[in-house]
This record gives sequence, structure tokens and C-alpha cells, in this order.
Amino acid sequence: MSDSERPDSPDLKDLELKPSWVSDLERRSGNRRESYGDQGSSFAPDRQRSGPRHLDGRRPNHSGDPDRRNRRGRRDHEPEPAVSTILRDCDFRFRPTARSVETLVEQIRRSARAYPVFDLAKVVLAAPDRFEIQIVIREESAGRTLFRCPFDGALFLTRDEAIRHIVASTAFNAVYRPQKVEVGSPKGNFPVVALCGLSGAVLGPPNYHAYAEKVETVHRERYHRMPFDDYRSRIRMSREDADIRRWAEEESWTTRYQHGEGDTELVFGSTKEALRHLMEHRQSEFLEICSEALVPGHIDPALISEPLLQALRHATHETRRHPLPFVRSLSDCLEGAGLKFFKQDRKFTFVTATRPRPLDSQTDFSARIAGIVAHLRQHPGITMAQAIASLAGPVEPPENRQLTQQEIDHLRDLRWLIREGHVIEFSNAALQLVDGRREKAGNPGHPPRPGNAAPSAVPSPAAVPESKPSPPADPNPPEPPSAESTGEPSSTGAANPEVS
Repeated sequence: MSDSERPDSPDLKDLELKPSWVSDLERRSGNRRESYGDQGSSFAPDRQRSGPRHLDGRRPNHSGDPDRRNRRGRRDHEPEPAVSTILRDCDFRFRPTARSVETLVEQIRRSARAYPVFDLAKVVLAAPDRFEIQIVIREESAGRTLFRCPFDGALFLTRDEAIRHIVASTAFNAVYRPQKVEVGSPKGNFPVVALCGLSGAVLGPPNYHAYAEKVETVHRERYHRMPFDDYRSRIRMSREDADIRRWAEEESWTTRYQHGEGDTELVFGSTKEALRHLMEHRQSEFLEICSEALVPGHIDPALISEPLLQALRHATHETRRHPLPFVRSLSDCLEGAGLKFFKQDRKFTFVTATRPRPLDSQTDFSARIAGIVAHLRQHPGITMAQAIASLAGPVEPPENRQLTQQEIDHLRDLRWLIREGHVIEFSNAALQLVDGRREKAGNPGHPPRPGNAAPSAVPSPAAVPESKPSPPADPNPPEPPSAESTGEPSSTGAANPEVS
């Protein structure tokens, strides 16, 4: 499940609430409806259907043609039978990694913007290294078990797969040290030897006592995904002297395994003996039989069974299409990190660093802050750069100029309003005043779009150093009541946020 060139951390700076392809799609849809004229948007013009017909004008019926379905091929979303069985027996629960949550929390707090939770979920699900999957066997699937290797996190569906992986691992060779020992050439008359038809490896003479075991071992270690009968049909015989000598040379050496040192040293003459000792004395270090396991989203395909890997890919595809369960898991993680949530018109959930707090009409702010509040109330959806350009007055500066003191003061006050929760800056840079009054909502359910004013020459507000803004005239203003408790209307261009 590993993807090439994935970013190391979620990038939220380009996160937009409405991608450009959505606008293009809507525009194309509108043009299509207009071209249909009076026929209505639900009906397209009648097209001349192509294809062969009978002499009487009827189309041939291919529903009973089995080859027609085979020619179309299996659809991408239809899993194989073995994968369908795994999907039926197991639950796949997706959750973000701790590093992804830390990166999101840090960026949300640093930017002080409000992000749609569903869009954050899509950002995390876009890269496999940002999430992990917990595989849980359902209670009704009594015959299903998982075999996990604790030393590297490998996960398999059968015991044989796990044993093959253990024997080939460096952890096994570190505990059971292999050593080549010469035992001499085999005795007997061997005029022919068998060769692997896939790799060319020498399997040995068919009349040798270890021939059958050698064939099974090579098939199990290298070609276990191929049916054994198919593999055996590919074996070919050779009478070449070079092949016979090569086999005799290989059989003159054997591998023994040493375990422990000094008085406790044990020597095993074969891999089977070493495995038997491992299962009796050190199984917990190499093999766990479990009903649930946690795997990373970018797990190495060599560390997991092929059917289980396909099931993970299918589950990942479905989660990206329907991310609601993952959104809940991500929300729990963000809430545990101290972030706040609010809903826009009881529909869209946003997350931010500060809980929105409606302004109290009785609070006496300084003249500059009062001017900012009045300007945001009159121009909902304006960006910070546009607001500063309007409030600080028009300037004609050079391209890389320094901010004026008046612009810096307005930026600090505006950032103070954002940090206090009186103003929301959405991920698309639009500003919205959290007002305790209610008026007719212009576009409920969506954050305001950025204003259409000309771009300002003011540099990015993120470059302005944080400092304490001009304080309100009343140093201890009363706690502003919530919009729900007052029941008073709002005057913003979009519905006021509702803290969830």
C-alpha cells in the first residue's frame, strides 16, 4: 500500500472549501442545460443509437452471452472471492496517526483558521502514511484468526505464511545462528536431476530420499501463491553432467543452527528442529495468534498476506468515498488535543483553535477595534488583506515595502479578535464576524466567500509579529451571552456559527 513520493505531513495551506473542478463541473452542467432549450434539464436530446440490429430493427440480446461479461472484465470495485470473505469476516477501522494529529493541531493553532472537518479527513486519507487501520475479526467469524510477527509487525492469515516469514527474517538468524557444515557428497547412482522450471534451481534426483521435501520447500518459500500442481508441472529433468555436479556440490553442505552460548549452547541439524525449539520456548517473541491487529496504511506488501492486502486496499477505497466513520475518529483526536468545534447552520462542522464567542453589544471597545467590527459587519466574507487595505487607507507602495504602523496596529487588533473568537477566519481566507444579533441570512450553511476587491499590496498577515493589541476601553467586560441564549438575530452575510 505504499505510494511513491508522498508528503511527510498534511499540507493545509491550499485547502479550499470548493475546488476549481467543482466550479468547472457546475459551469459545464449549466451550459448543457441551456443547450437543451425547452426540453428541460432532466432530458437530453435523443441520440442516434449505434450498433448492429436485426432485419426487423430490433437490437440483438446479449444478456445470455457469457463471453460478453468476460470481455467487459471485472469491475474495479468488485473484490475477488477470497477478498470478499475477508471483508465479510473482518472490520477495518481507520484512524489518523499520532504524527498526523500533531501536525494538524499545530497548523490549526498557528494559523487560527477554521477548517471543515470533512476536508481535513480527506487531507489525511490522501496519503497512506497519515493513517493506520485496526483489523478486528467479527464475533460471528469463529474460524478466522490472524498471525502477527511482533518483531516487524507482519500480519498473515495462515500459520504457514507466518512460519515462512519468520525463517527468512534476520530476527530468526540472529537468535538461531546458521552455520554451513560440510557432510560429503551423497552416495548412490543419480543419472538425472530435476530443475525448477521457473528459477532453474536444482531440486535433486527424483530417486533421492529428500527430493519430495526439497520440492515442497522451494514451492512454499518462493512460489506459494501458485498451486502446487501447477508448479510441479513446470519441473523439468536434466541429464547434463554440470547440473548433476552442481546438485552434488550443494548436497555436500548442510546448514546447522546454533542457539545460546557456552554451556547452554544448542545445535539443531535442520530448520525444522530450530522451529520446533522456537515454538516451544520463544513463540511470544516471534508469533502471536490474535483476533485484532493494527497496521500502518503504508505497510510493506511483503509483510502482509496478499488477500488481506487486497482487502485493505478495497477498504481504503471505500473509506475515501464514504469518510464519515473516519471523520468521527479524527474529531475525537482533535477534541482530545483541545481544539474546538462549531457548526454552520447546523450542517457543516468546522474545527478551530478558539471557540467562537458572539460580541456583546454592551462591550465598549476602543475606536480602532469598533471600526474593524463595523467594517466586518458591513462586508462579510472580506479577506484580511482587503480589510487592512480598506481600514488603513489606500497606499501606493513599492513591491517589497515595510508595513506602516497603522497597518500593523490594525493587523494586531484583527488578530486579537480572531484569537478571542469574535471573528472567524475560514480556510479560504474569508472573515466572518461572530455577532450576537441576527438578521436575514444571505447564504446559510456555507462560510462567506472572499470578497472581490482588488488585491492589496499589503504583505501576508502571517509575517506580522504577534503582540498584544489595543485593549478594549473596559478592561473587564462582562461575558458575552451566546446566540442561542439571547435569541437575537445576526447581521452577518452567512448564518452565525453554532458551537457544538
